[in-house]
Amino acid sequence: MAEQLLALAERVDSLEGPDRDLDAEIHKALFGSQIAHPVGLVWNDPFDPLKGHSAPFRFTGHLEAAEYALPGPEWPEYQITRRYCTGYHASIGTGQDGRGCETAAIALLSASLRARASALKEPPQ
Repeated sequence: MAEQLLALAERVDSLEGPDRDLDAEIHKALFGSQIAHPVGLVWNDPFDPLKGHSAPFRFTGHLEAAEYALPGPEWPEYQITRRYCTGYHASIGTGQDGRGCETAAIALLSASLRARASALKEPPQ
């Protein structure tokens, strides 16, 4: 799972704008999806397992949606900066960084995926 999240983060880093197909892959990796008859594919809600969404969150297009990718159970502090030459950078309290991305949402999403992957790699204490 950690390798999958890192691979998604690399793809996020290279984005120049929102990507709904990548949003779907990220939602499925983080929260899952399921077939619910008669409506078809339903995207799981991260906070309510009995609730579903008809579309994946817009992680790559909206900062508020990108916040759902932050590692939990309680969101860590994060900071987003805009650098003139290198774009947006996001830092999460865990030391993970979204590196020179086109938008704030993409930078935060990249950093969040890296933080989740890092948490999965660390041995439990």
